[in-house]
Amino acid sequence: MKKNLGLLLFLFCINFGFSQKLDFKLLDQLTELSFVSIDEYMTEGYGFRILESKARERTYVRNYNNDFDNAIIITVLRPENQKNILDIVIAKNYNVREIKDNLLSRGYEYNGNNGYGFIVYKKEKSTYLISKEPNKTGATQIMVFTEW
Repeated sequence: MKKNLGLLLFLFCINFGFSQKLDFKLLDQLTELSFVSIDEYMTEGYGFRILESKARERTYVRNYNNDFDNAIIITVLRPENQKNILDIVIAKNYNVREIKDNLLSRGYEYNGNNGYGFIVYKKEKSTYLISKEPNKTGATQIMVFTEW
């Protein structure tokens, strides 16, 4: 009994130690999708809830087990005659170092700071901006856009 309880407690603690991962496949798709299909894609395909919906802006949220330390908020902006721009806020349980490493492994190049508090990663026409410092609640902002 003590063994089982100890194993269960160990697995429970390990589960909390893991950070959430950012789904780059989802982000790549969101820069390309039309607004007509984006709601269904986000809600049925990825389990997000619609937080706000405007003509050229959609905001979605997803958290795990009502734990806001694992939340992700994605706002998709559709400028006139351009591809979608993503404004993402990830909660403190996301590993930002892992996100940066993942970008580098996907062929993005580190381009330094942009002077507005963001670190820039660029690959061809795609750019990721990651805030240098999390806000006071530990959330980090990421922006994704594709040039025409």
